[in-house]
Amino acid sequence: MWEKEIEQKRKERLEEKKRRKEEKLNKLKERSLDTREKVLTKGTKICFVSIEDKVVGYTEDATEEKIKVMINSEYIWDWPDNWYACDRY
Repeated sequence: MWEKEIEQKRKERLEEKKRRKEEKLNKLKERSLDTREKVLTKGTKICFVSIEDKVVGYTEDATEEKIKVMINSEYIWDWPDNWYACDRY
């Protein structure tokens, strides 16, 4: 009987952990929208919208659709939706 209770508790903890992760990710997505103007501005320090990896770069250029991001002296083009302006990380 207690094995079922233990299993139920484990499932509840996993669901809570998943909910918290989704909540964090949603906050980062909101932050991306709130800081969009800064993200599009050259020289802005930006962070990748992810709770798994912490990627920090700088906006180097922007077109009407994408931004050019410098990460560790390498350049990539990406959607601004994937980034938010960050002062620190």
